[in-house]
Amino acid sequence: MKNRALTAALLVFIFSCQKEIDHQQLQSSNVSSLKGKGKRIYFTQPGNCILKNFNYSAGDTFVLKAGIKYTYFTMSDVHDVTIINEGGVVQLLNGFNLSNCENVTITGTGAKNFYGFEISGHTPGDVGVDINGKSSHVTCDHLYIHDKTYGFWVKQEVQATCDKSLYYPNWYMDDIQIDNCMIKNMYQEGMYLGSTGQNADRPNGCGQHPYPMRLSNISVHHNIVDSTGRGGIMLSGADKGENRIYKNTITRCGFEYNSYQGNGIVIGGNAYANIDSNTIKNTLCDGIWVLGCGITRVRNNIIENSGWLNDVHANNMHGISFDTRPSYPFTLSTFRIKNNQVGKHTDKADIYIYNTLQYKDDDDGDDDDQGDGDWNAQDSDNGHGHGHGHGHHDKPVSGFGKKDNLIFNNNNGKAVIGTQSGIIYKTTTQ
Repeated sequence: MKNRALTAALLVFIFSCQKEIDHQQLQSSNVSSLKGKGKRIYFTQPGNCILKNFNYSAGDTFVLKAGIKYTYFTMSDVHDVTIINEGGVVQLLNGFNLSNCENVTITGTGAKNFYGFEISGHTPGDVGVDINGKSSHVTCDHLYIHDKTYGFWVKQEVQATCDKSLYYPNWYMDDIQIDNCMIKNMYQEGMYLGSTGQNADRPNGCGQHPYPMRLSNISVHHNIVDSTGRGGIMLSGADKGENRIYKNTITRCGFEYNSYQGNGIVIGGNAYANIDSNTIKNTLCDGIWVLGCGITRVRNNIIENSGWLNDVHANNMHGISFDTRPSYPFTLSTFRIKNNQVGKHTDKADIYIYNTLQYKDDDDGDDDDQGDGDWNAQDSDNGHGHGHGHGHHDKPVSGFGKKDNLIFNNNNGKAVIGTQSGIIYKTTTQ
């Protein structure tokens, strides 16, 4: 059986706001229609960096025009605006970067084309849409992003700042919606939502190991994600509100051919979500892989060819699998898996529940869990830990609950279920 973990070594920490671009404050002479509230402001320069002292009003619409080859569109401390295309498909090279922005909508619905913004052109570490800092209430829709490293980044890594207000629990990046977008040919993930450094194991440049900012009320729906080097959609650190991933089509994930990367949907540490009515096909790894805490519901999904990608296969891949990873504060995990259709895969089980119990050595007596001590894992199948034993100072930091787990009516009641020892679940909704 595989015992997998998301590792920090698999991250590339490159921030799109640090690209080699002349990010100068946009001048009023470079736009038109600057008078009035609720006005349309037209941006005619290829590169645009809008800061909080830019002359605009809440309710304004920022308009990008077809025919201008935009290089970047960066905003910092801007709020209550809509960004829209006009005259056809607007092309951008480096895409959108939003830092400390609230109540912003980026929509490609300004012309008859379904995708009004096209973001393409590869430079190392580049991102189609990067949402970071103290941002919240952001919607992105009708964008076509292709041939980039990442489609979306929605996160704030600790390496980028020593500002404590940007760490958990001091700010949540709340209410981010991504819908009706197409993401193709990504060198890494299609959507990278939330930091995967959830164990306070990454330095911030100031000699500290803080917990990264978390997310809440994330909604990802009606998107197409196709041909990614790693996973399709990854959500981590979303431990508050209602997080939903639904009615997406995700295909051909894992062209890096790394058997730990290449899942259709991943729920990482300190996260939960409702994963509903997605179609996931041809992933090198599992169709859906859940490692979070709290209650994650996986319902009405169609999953085919897990572990198979372009005639390359990875062993022991399932349509759906769950496992546990350390959570802070400690929260039990619960799975509710219902009404899914799982097709071809490379393991005997259509659905598999691992039970990798996680402990933390707390010999220093400090109860703040800010990166102290050593992490240890114990696989319930073999009954022995890795590293030193679990003494009275070791405390559990992950595990499944016993009451509310459910596996019901998958493959019309004929799904093959596999579990490690210690897993308890119901097979009826009664």
